[in-house]
Amino acid sequence: MACAVLNATPVAAQVTYETRAFIGDAAPGTGPSVVFSGFGNPSINNNGNITFVGFVTGAGVTSANNTGIWSQIDGPLQLTVREGGPAPGAEQGMLFRDFSDPVSNNSGDIAFRGFLGNLGSPDNGIWMQSGGVINTIAQFQGSTTELEPDLLFGALFFRPVVNVSGDIAFYSSLTGTGVNATNAEGIWLKSGGVLNLIARAGDNAAGTEPGVVFSRLFEPVLNIAGNVVFRAELAGMGVDFGNDSGIWLDAGGSSTLVVREGMQAVENDPGVVFSNILRPVINDAGDLAFLGSVQGPGVDNTNGAGIWATSGGELGLVVRAGDDAPSTEQGVIFDLFGGPVFNVAGEVAFVATLDGTNSSSNTGIWVKSSKETRLIARTGDHAPGTNPDVVFNGFDDPILNRAGTTAFLATLDGASVDPTNNEGIWATDSDGLLKLIAREGDLFNISNDPFAEDLRTISFVSLITNSDEENGQRTSLNNTGQLAFRLGFTDGQGGIFVANLGLPRSPADFDLDGDVDDADFGLAFAAFTGPGNGPTSNPLADLDSDGDVDDADFGLAFAAFTGPGSVSNVPEPGALAMLVGLGLLTARRRRVA
Repeated sequence: MACAVLNATPVAAQVTYETRAFIGDAAPGTGPSVVFSGFGNPSINNNGNITFVGFVTGAGVTSANNTGIWSQIDGPLQLTVREGGPAPGAEQGMLFRDFSDPVSNNSGDIAFRGFLGNLGSPDNGIWMQSGGVINTIAQFQGSTTELEPDLLFGALFFRPVVNVSGDIAFYSSLTGTGVNATNAEGIWLKSGGVLNLIARAGDNAAGTEPGVVFSRLFEPVLNIAGNVVFRAELAGMGVDFGNDSGIWLDAGGSSTLVVREGMQAVENDPGVVFSNILRPVINDAGDLAFLGSVQGPGVDNTNGAGIWATSGGELGLVVRAGDDAPSTEQGVIFDLFGGPVFNVAGEVAFVATLDGTNSSSNTGIWVKSSKETRLIARTGDHAPGTNPDVVFNGFDDPILNRAGTTAFLATLDGASVDPTNNEGIWATDSDGLLKLIAREGDLFNISNDPFAEDLRTISFVSLITNSDEENGQRTSLNNTGQLAFRLGFTDGQGGIFVANLGLPRSPADFDLDGDVDDADFGLAFAAFTGPGNGPTSNPLADLDSDGDVDDADFGLAFAAFTGPGSVSNVPEPGALAMLVGLGLLTARRRRVA
């Protein structure tokens, strides 16, 4: 296994590395002597499979066929689609000429935005590979619905989102008969083979007054249950700058207003209302989190920003400017926030700036749960794995998985820091300790052979940030603690790598109390659905992230059993009896079926 050669502080947990693709490697699915020449940032699913845009060079390669999408579905890398290849569902002779970064799910489906024809042509659309077959989801000037054959997709699509069931949601512009500037965009969900319109500009906005309509829509997010969340702007009678934006949740084809500008924002502060709402995310339990700002009595520029989230459908404040910032000096308070990432355990990760301190220590990353708000990293603090003089200087938005692992890109400062070594990737390991994954200027072993090092000097680091696995979006961190990232080296080479971090807590710790005991099995039992029926009361119990809670999930939970506060692997009598009962129950269900 490859490993970075770093000045790392010794810790109990060992991060290991794998090289998944490298410049100069043969590009699967292409001709002889065709090799990779570069990569986009990889995403990774919960099976550890990566997906990425790649670039190739070699015999027969031109600017018309030098880009493609590769993925590990089950086993080695495979070519999904390549420039210069025919586009399924398009007119005969129409070929792919470019792609957006793809998104993949745990079932191996891969969705992407593709571009057709010559450079500058508006012809593009959304495609998805499922079961090895690529199908058109939507295409420029394609019909949106059999009921309205003259309503056509326009030239603008945003990158799609996809869940484990193969549901796919996306934004598109519209054209055709009756389309004008007031109704020329929509949000769509394809589920069970059926394409449905979720929201359209010009339509009445659910939860608002008669005559209030959507005027502008933004790209959606999607969870495991097929719930779609989107932000929209409004127009109509009574709409002004104080109430012209909101967030909606669509479940089963029915949309509900979650929050709108002008609504009461803080329960104990009458008259304090939302003045801005941005960047909604959804977790697999169906709860939402978003970035917001408020106005009203007592609100000024020191306490107007915050992050809010729902829990069981009830909206509550997560953190607000003016609050004391945990693990900082007395008098240091939160000031501004980046967009949140949100997992099914209800944890929210965010980057925030601070007031009451100097400019060298005024930014940090925190994770807030129902039990605590923990500081992950702060500017001015020593950056683990570096020389004593090296400190954090700035952060990108973090990444979060359902086990609470956090990863991020950071810039550095210090006497030994220069433009060749001022950026790196850090993540929390299985002991919950922050650890350097890769840094510019450090040596990195690209060899997968444990007996043969091949050291290269890192020239740049890159990964997908501000992501989690539960929005249907691309993520570089999966729920088993694998982090996918891209490195370049000073010799002009580069590749895609995966760091195996481990998990800071067992995914079977459903009640998040630090052990796996009878209480966790009780929660799992209550969530049981059987194969193919989908998660119910507690999506945390879907340990294999396949969209249901069945025997396979109980097998994983059983393997993780410790007992209360214990490290024992022998189940207690109560847990064992429950599992035996479950086995009888599932056996009976299978016989009846």
